[in-house]
Amino acid sequence: MRVATASEAGNPKSPNEDWAMASESLIVVLDGATARTGTGCSHGIAWYSAKLGSALAGLAADRDSELANALMYGIRFTADQHRDTCDLSHPGTPSAATAMLRLKDTALEYLVLGDVTVLIDTADGIQVINQPGGYWVAAADPFAAQHAITGEVPLDNVRRVDVLTDGAARLVALFGLLDWPDVLEVLEQNGPTELIRRVRAIEAADPSCMKWARNKRSDDATAVYAA
Repeated sequence: MRVATASEAGNPKSPNEDWAMASESLIVVLDGATARTGTGCSHGIAWYSAKLGSALAGLAADRDSELANALMYGIRFTADQHRDTCDLSHPGTPSAATAMLRLKDTALEYLVLGDVTVLIDTADGIQVINQPGGYWVAAADPFAAQHAITGEVPLDNVRRVDVLTDGAARLVALFGLLDWPDVLEVLEQNGPTELIRRVRAIEAADPSCMKWARNKRSDDATAVYAA
């Protein structure tokens, strides 16, 4: 697959709490949950996303491992990295929504935990996979992996795929200015950087967040496109 990736912090003065890696056979995207209270942790959200993302990239590379198992072990491994120094039972402990796509034999496997959006464009239409509202996310409890959405699509039926953190999905999910087929066309014609540029342009035109109510004027945004 031809793969293109773009990721940009919502605030240039703050770390990007998204994390992504993409190869011809594996895509991993994390959307770190911005802390709005104390966390009980001496590490930032960006640290957590990078640690978990790197662990998942290694674990999911083993095609004999189920993606849900890779997530479970990745959460456990990451928790072990700061279990002795941080309060992992704190309700604000670092966490991240997670998505993985993997080529395995004649199928495209997927896993989604939280509000990262996966688009799979097939001969039968576009599948939109995410968990909006009331969702589990990856934090310190490996049990969360059991709540992920998992599945697979025959590879010969797949045309294009896209993974978006919620900051990159705003043109559809928040602003309502595009639909998912539009997003795929922007990505195919101009790539992920252009998609994020369009998000930023709309955010800049509504700096007071009055037209489109949102917690942050600009959120971290990551888009991965493969065809």
